[in-house]
Amino acid sequence: MTRGMDFFVNQFNQIRKGGRPAFFQRIWNLTGLLLAVVPVVLIRLLRPFVLIRLGRLESRRIGHFISDPEFYLSEKECGMQPLRTIDIFCYAAWICNKQIKKMCDRALHTTRVFRHMYRVNQLLPGGKPHTISIITAERHNSRDVLGLLRKTPVHLKLTAQEEKRGMRELQAFGVPEGGPFVCFHARDSVYLNTVMPGFDFSYHDYRDSEILNYLQAAEELTRRGYFVFRMGAHIGKKLPTGNPMIIDYASHWRTDFMDIYLAAKCRFFLGCSSGIDFVATIYRRPIAYVNVLPFELVPSWGPEDLFIPKKLRLIRENRFMSFQEILTSGAGKFSSTQDYSRRGIQVVENSPNEIADLTTEMDERLKGTWNILEEDKELQKRFWSLFKFSKVHGEILSPVGAVFLRQNRQLLESNP
Repeated sequence: MTRGMDFFVNQFNQIRKGGRPAFFQRIWNLTGLLLAVVPVVLIRLLRPFVLIRLGRLESRRIGHFISDPEFYLSEKECGMQPLRTIDIFCYAAWICNKQIKKMCDRALHTTRVFRHMYRVNQLLPGGKPHTISIITAERHNSRDVLGLLRKTPVHLKLTAQEEKRGMRELQAFGVPEGGPFVCFHARDSVYLNTVMPGFDFSYHDYRDSEILNYLQAAEELTRRGYFVFRMGAHIGKKLPTGNPMIIDYASHWRTDFMDIYLAAKCRFFLGCSSGIDFVATIYRRPIAYVNVLPFELVPSWGPEDLFIPKKLRLIRENRFMSFQEILTSGAGKFSSTQDYSRRGIQVVENSPNEIADLTTEMDERLKGTWNILEEDKELQKRFWSLFKFSKVHGEILSPVGAVFLRQNRQLLESNP
């Protein structure tokens, strides 16, 4: 009954904080919950004959909204989900991307009506057998350590009509048919503060990065023949560039549909472990990750992916922490801005040169022209030897940026 009591206490606190509008909203929600009790009980009574399971898609955040259903369908294809069940998904109260909803509606049994039934099933004891568990999302933090995406085709597909629409809109940006393009994104705090006002998301600030630090990489990509699209929604800064091949799509032209189409069709995605990166992930596009943190959660499962982490500087000692020191001190698990500040740690973003170097390496690796030195093999081996096999790191397949390791080889030394 603790979960039920926590729910009602939370409702009371929301009413006290939000006043009359919150009161009427809670009354509406409570009415829906009460009406959902009978069908939930009926579903449980039917279990000896048919197992009906309920799940909720986290439709408020694009990363989970796109990846959770894709992982579920991949798990189902690989025999990791029970076959003889009727699985029904509902959405959260808010939909962050209508194009993803369209694709989920085509691929899953979905309804908004079952949202209250899902909640009642969670509140009443004995609801676990009737809850859809997405193994990859819940046990591996949406990390594809089981290699499901390599074993299965894309499930959240674009229709032929949507493919044609995307090509038309791409050409309207000046990209010729078959022209290569890259997407890039720098996380900032504006999005969450805009779509969820009233909540303090400052604990996420350690993940932010400066968009201007990506411009050097974008310019280099255009010299290599790529068009470059800046991704994002409710962004903080416009791009100060006159290069016609660098398109500030996020500032002027973004739509729910093109968010998906661009990330699904790009040559590769230059990201920062933010939600939009997962769109490229589920469409099996290579990703060059920069500014990765927490350190212990560096991406390791994608054979075509590449990454470099942020560095951590001890303010009092005026030095960077070694990679081993980060892991053994517990700082590799820090997941809030306050964790770092309490320990006197400054989070240092990747520089424009570091981002440009990684982007160049990614392009040449994909083209098969990157020259892997013996030195690079040894540095990669030393880096990954620091990580233990775990549920978040299965088989290690992703390399660290080679230039980054060469320039920071001192961080591979033992603790000072």
